[in-house]
Amino acid sequence: MKKYLLLLIVIGIFVSTPTYSSEWYEGGTLHKATVQEWQQATYKNRLATSADWFVSITKSNNPELQEKLDALPTIQYLLTIKKFAIQLEKCVSDIVNDKKLARSDGLVAEYASMCYIAMYGTS
Repeated sequence: MKKYLLLLIVIGIFVSTPTYSSEWYEGGTLHKATVQEWQQATYKNRLATSADWFVSITKSNNPELQEKLDALPTIQYLLTIKKFAIQLEKCVSDIVNDKKLARSDGLVAEYASMCYIAMYGTS
């Protein structure tokens, strides 16, 4: 009887232990996506891809903003990048969901570049 009770306790621990998914910025796969692929993707994938775009564009084209980001502590850096990624994802999604602005076979990266320039500029 004790053996079964111990087994139930162990099973209960594993079942109730939360599983941790990857971080919000991991797993973006939409870098070369079409409008249609973007529309069908999960928010998590769109957000992670937007974070990648934001970091990449900032590093290569916005040294002033990059310098400010580099000065932040790690936790603040991640929170700030997430804020910018959320804004970029929203801008891209707004364009993609407007049939007058986006073609279903258009490349989303082009819209991301336009959004970045409109929102954050470049140096």
